[in-house]
Amino acid sequence: MRYLALFLILCAADVSAQVKESRLTTVRESGPNELKLTGPAIATAGQPLAIVVSGLPAVDMDETIGKQTDWVNTIRFEVSSPGEAKITPDAELSMSVSPWEWRLRVTFTPPSNGSYLLVCDWNQAPYGLALHRIEVGGKAPEVPENPPQPPNDPPLTRKVRRITYVYEKDQNQVPKPIAAALQAINADGSVVATEFEEDSTDGTGDTPDQYKKALELARKAGLPSLVVEYSSGDPKVVNDPKTEKEVMEAIR
Repeated sequence: MRYLALFLILCAADVSAQVKESRLTTVRESGPNELKLTGPAIATAGQPLAIVVSGLPAVDMDETIGKQTDWVNTIRFEVSSPGEAKITPDAELSMSVSPWEWRLRVTFTPPSNGSYLLVCDWNQAPYGLALHRIEVGGKAPEVPENPPQPPNDPPLTRKVRRITYVYEKDQNQVPKPIAAALQAINADGSVVATEFEEDSTDGTGDTPDQYKKALELARKAGLPSLVVEYSSGDPKVVNDPKTEKEVMEAIR
């Protein structure tokens, strides 16, 4: 009986190990194929590094920004370093306007020379694991004498330059969804998105030059209005937008 009990314990341990191994394999195989880290492979000690995470969920125009970024809290970052110092990377999330996608940038500063490994662990569905190795103090790769030239892409016909929500404070305040959308666009850094109160003036008592065109167009359409100005061509005016989706669609 003693040998039978020992045999059953060993069988149970073997089954448990197989289950754990099978679960780990399932997690890896179900991870998103697009999840990856992009950044420098060679760096200098004491200089900040920036690595971009791609393969993130698509921007959903039908959801609020807060609700559709819950997945950020399920991603964990760790840095394996040659020394004993613990490195905590910083993550910064922004929304790209063209194309429409989330961008997650991870930064940290290596304190000394050696090999560093950044691990991105997406620990909930759809799961994912990405690694990026950086050699600090290593030899920079050789640059070929005649590197291949990228193909010439056709220029964009129209590029959004400025977005202005023009309103009259006695009639209405800026709706929270509109303010959130403008803040998300500003976080990307490629487009200036602002709110402008109709009666705002500069030091001379006049409307600031950068808002004169938007104010004129908004008054014609009726306040409040969202004015989208481009690098070329006619502006677009959306009267009385109330949702984030209306703002995002206006600048597509």
